[in-house]
Amino acid sequence: MNKTETTVVKRDYATYTVNTTLDAAGDVIDHDIEIEFTGKDRLPSRNWFSLPGDDNFLAFIEKNEKKLAILTIMNEFVVEMEGYAYYGSNPGIPQDEFEEVADALMKKFAF
Repeated sequence: MNKTETTVVKRDYATYTVNTTLDAAGDVIDHDIEIEFTGKDRLPSRNWFSLPGDDNFLAFIEKNEKKLAILTIMNEFVVEMEGYAYYGSNPGIPQDEFEEVADALMKKFAF
């Protein structure tokens, strides 16, 4: 009979709930990861992942935190691109802001 172990990992941009499924011998089958974003804005990113048992879920979390940091910075520059769409909302980053986005990313990641 399979067993499930739950691990909660809190980071800067999200809280990760990892449900690890183990087989009867105690070997890891998989990791199901639920992501709850901690920022004020909902980021355009998936909030659930499933990893094979041999994947390191902590390495996945660290990589995902970097992605969420990038998305957070990009989200700060998103504006309504008025005049660019015929119907509805059309959010985007104006081309003349690209350099500022790159500067913010370089500052965040100390390039």
